[in-house]
Amino acid sequence: MYIDELSEEITICASCPLMCKNMCCFHLHDKTESSAPHIRNLNLLKVLNEKENSNDRLAMEQLEQSAGNLYKCTLCGQCTAWCDKDRDIPNNMMAGRADLVDEGFAPEEVSEIGRRTEEDHNPLGEPHEERYDKLDEDLIGELEGNDGSKVGFWAGCITTYRQPEMFEAIVKIMDSAGNDFQILGEDEYCCGLPQYKAGLRDLAEELAEHNKQELEERGFDTLLVDCPECYRAFKEFYPDWGCSLDMEIVHTSEYIWDLIDEGKISLEGEISKKMTYHDPCELARHTTPTVRTNYDTSDIHEEPRNILKAVPKSKLEEMKWNRIKTFCCGGGEGVREIYPEASELIGSGVIDEALKTEAEILAVACPKCKRQFSELQNEDPKLEIYSVPEIVAKSL
Repeated sequence: MYIDELSEEITICASCPLMCKNMCCFHLHDKTESSAPHIRNLNLLKVLNEKENSNDRLAMEQLEQSAGNLYKCTLCGQCTAWCDKDRDIPNNMMAGRADLVDEGFAPEEVSEIGRRTEEDHNPLGEPHEERYDKLDEDLIGELEGNDGSKVGFWAGCITTYRQPEMFEAIVKIMDSAGNDFQILGEDEYCCGLPQYKAGLRDLAEELAEHNKQELEERGFDTLLVDCPECYRAFKEFYPDWGCSLDMEIVHTSEYIWDLIDEGKISLEGEISKKMTYHDPCELARHTTPTVRTNYDTSDIHEEPRNILKAVPKSKLEEMKWNRIKTFCCGGGEGVREIYPEASELIGSGVIDEALKTEAEILAVACPKCKRQFSELQNEDPKLEIYSVPEIVAKSL
């Protein structure tokens, strides 16, 4: 049939004008009208209308009333991916949140993220001096001391404080390839994107200025980044903040696939288990604007899959919602703190989809996704959860 070739367009049109509502991960679990993307934008439109009519007092009242709704969003970009007008809805939410912060209307949990970051340079509230305490002290000292290395590795807050095994996997892979690299150690602060998303824009830019100075002092040609949020911060947001980095920003999945493809590392260990892969939002959507583009050819979509397929005896089974259509894990800062129940429901939905594939391993390419899925499975684990580099390290 001719309509087979137009299935995506028909799906979008049949659901218009509220496909964003039907695909919003928060709204699907919250089920209240106020959490729908178009209602959150309507809240902001009311503020703008009052300002246009010179009703500043009413505008501020409307803004304050919208505070809870504007944080009912993981900023995953699913709404924009399905929007027939290509509207950047997450960007609207971030702008509204910044106004809430400036006017003193933001939820207390946002202020707490700011306080933690100002004190310890990370949103988790972990002591800055303990950033690498879960890793071997001699190893960290050696990696900090790799002066002259042209490759830097940006570990990220979640990896160092919550998922140190992901860091260790990268070290094993780099050693196998004979590639040295350097880390910033205690000179590494949070990338700033979690704060920016929460509305703390001044704080985000302060972090970026610090990180830019520390990175460029080391003279890296390449910065290897494992956290997709940090990756997006460096590539997209730092230039907007006047902090462009004079080096190539590469995600670990891109780097590792190149090592495999060029024969610099060899995967020999068999993993005879069915796997499924969860695309993180920051890699899956924010570089490819809509579902009407050829999402199957995105560089950041295919490298992780190529890596998993290269593992001997492995079998990769796709979840229904994958690549640009992936659903959020629900684990980003902000939603986890303000709406923990919704965060858990969103993440549990992804685990349910993974189980439908009958996979034994859920592979991820994001430390936040791994943290979220691992915590949700604490009491009754049904899936083994590993990062893509961890799977590679097991197969070396």
